[in-house]
Amino acid sequence: MHRVRALPPGLRVLVAAVALVALLALSGGIGAMVAIVLGGGGSGSPEGGERQQGGEREQGGERQQSTSPRTDEASRQQEGGEQQSTSPRKDEAEYLAEVGDIQKGSVEAFLESDERLRRYDALGTDDVEDMGANSAALKDYRDRVADLDPPEQYRGQHEVFGGAIGELHEATELAYRVVHDPASATQTDFAAYDDHVDKAAAQLRRSNEMISRDYATIEGA
Repeated sequence: MHRVRALPPGLRVLVAAVALVALLALSGGIGAMVAIVLGGGGSGSPEGGERQQGGEREQGGERQQSTSPRTDEASRQQEGGEQQSTSPRKDEAEYLAEVGDIQKGSVEAFLESDERLRRYDALGTDDVEDMGANSAALKDYRDRVADLDPPEQYRGQHEVFGGAIGELHEATELAYRVVHDPASATQTDFAAYDDHVDKAAAQLRRSNEMISRDYATIEGA
């Protein structure tokens, strides 16, 4: 301080100005350093915390979005497996009862048409219409057989049974065509009719044997 006072007045002013500038610069540097220390770490800054939390939310949303399709697909596969595992299939008693009902109705429709065919040249309009209805009924029975889902042990019988009902439908349809236009009937038509009947009788008998039942047949038709 004594050295400063010994200086000329003009020089003392210059030294004081330099000292003031240095002090201000030093103060600014310390403030910046404090701001860096307090704000640079990010954990103590509210804005830094919000940015960090926002980033975590965005990353979490991306992870969730990226895994959602796989989760949905797995869920759909699981639901599909449950639906497949619980799909209905007729049990033995229900299947055999259905076979008996179809066979009874098919045999009755066939025998009605067969009886009329034996006197085809003396039928009335109502008789012809009834034979057409029997043919349509046998077509429905044939479709019902095709829709059956038999138990595993009756797969072979189901095939034989379906063949029998199909032959009955073919025979009844042929009979209807003959009586609908008697003048066009030929010996070939009657031979084809007999062939359908013979096959149906044999297959119905075989079907009964395969399921150990005595359902209606057309023996002697």
